[in-house]
Amino acid sequence: MRVVTWNTAKRLTAVEGLGAALAELRGDVVLLQAVTRPQLDRLRPAMRAAELHWVVSSIDEACAAGKYAANVVASRWRCRQMPSGWAGRQGANRSWVQRYNRLGIEMPAWDGLAPRPWLLLRVQLDSPWGLVDLVNAHVPAQARNRWDKVKAMVALGASLEAAEPGLRIVGGDFSSPRKETPEGMRGYGLGHKDRGKLWEEAELTVLGPAARHGLRDAFRAIHPLAQAPREGSCLCEGAGLRRFDHLLVSSHFLVESAEYRRQWMDSPSQRRLSDHAPLVASFEVRLVPVGPGYSTPRRPAPAPMR
Repeated sequence: MRVVTWNTAKRLTAVEGLGAALAELRGDVVLLQAVTRPQLDRLRPAMRAAELHWVVSSIDEACAAGKYAANVVASRWRCRQMPSGWAGRQGANRSWVQRYNRLGIEMPAWDGLAPRPWLLLRVQLDSPWGLVDLVNAHVPAQARNRWDKVKAMVALGASLEAAEPGLRIVGGDFSSPRKETPEGMRGYGLGHKDRGKLWEEAELTVLGPAARHGLRDAFRAIHPLAQAPREGSCLCEGAGLRRFDHLLVSSHFLVESAEYRRQWMDSPSQRRLSDHAPLVASFEVRLVPVGPGYSTPRRPAPAPMR
């Protein structure tokens, strides 16, 4: 299985180049973030040409909330969108809000669910190896959406931890981490004096090596030593390169390759297709009987794009 994740930066003028890039990347499953309706409409012919017959998006939900960009999943195999609002749960034993309140830190009221649910697009993919639980995530950036970023990370991490075992891929733009070295990963909580520890804990709930969802970082499986300046996937204004784009996979996926394709990413001197580079990973899928629907191979016939 070949999977691509890419933040397209809402660039309508880059659609023709994006379509050509998708053809070159040859993904079986493509996760796109920051996509507008005009972008998607103009990308559909390129998706058909790339044999991505099934396309689902959360753009309608975003527009209903007064936003105009959301996530898209395009697949060679049949897939269907799961109901939104799934990320997050409440419970006294895992109450992140209560921990903040005990420290006397002011925080807006929160019901424990992820804000902006259209940015966590979940689909059920009917792959040749069985049903795959697929999440396309776009976590809001810190600078403009401070609490939304933390809430999204906490809600997503809690939901993944509680999910039933099975074939699972979680990918997208997580707007984190700030720094990676062989000594460890650091989030953006470093910049918050009074609440930095818990802020960083929220980010590492999803991305850190101690995360309890059991998923592996596909890129780190191939490239174990982090050297952020050389491995960046996003050009952040005033901050240089950051590795914000990730693919996390269950143990059924044996990583054969995982690379960022930076030839289409902005450079300090040139504006290209996006300020992000696509992450492209190839997997060998190992089937094990882990639950109903996840261990029986299926080979659905392609259906017309809808």
